[in-house]
Amino acid sequence: VGESPHDKIIKVQVRKISEYDTGNLNMVVMDAEGAEWFAIKHLISRPDIITVEMYSPGIQYTNPFEKEIREWMVANNYTQYFLSRGEDAVFVKDFDTLPNYKFVKEGT
Repeated sequence: VGESPHDKIIKVQVRKISEYDTGNLNMVVMDAEGAEWFAIKHLISRPDIITVEMYSPGIQYTNPFEKEIREWMVANNYTQYFLSRGEDAVFVKDFDTLPNYKFVKEGT
């Protein structure tokens, strides 16, 4: 889904995450080269933490489905936090009930 001057097309067989997600995931980390939205929208679980690759400052990249991902997160009661100022957006559900993780709220 993302584009690069070095892209070439490779066909692969894919499956929906819902074929593997039995509803008991408590953390999901996604780096699917711009296809994160296609996994997120098929999640059965509502994990405590979802990490999604959203940006790549070095190549001026923004996830092409950023709007859809953010809307899904809001609709499912997630708040955005960051673990670092890098590529990944970290979304947390029910932050007050999580163990002692160190998060930095977006914009701080």
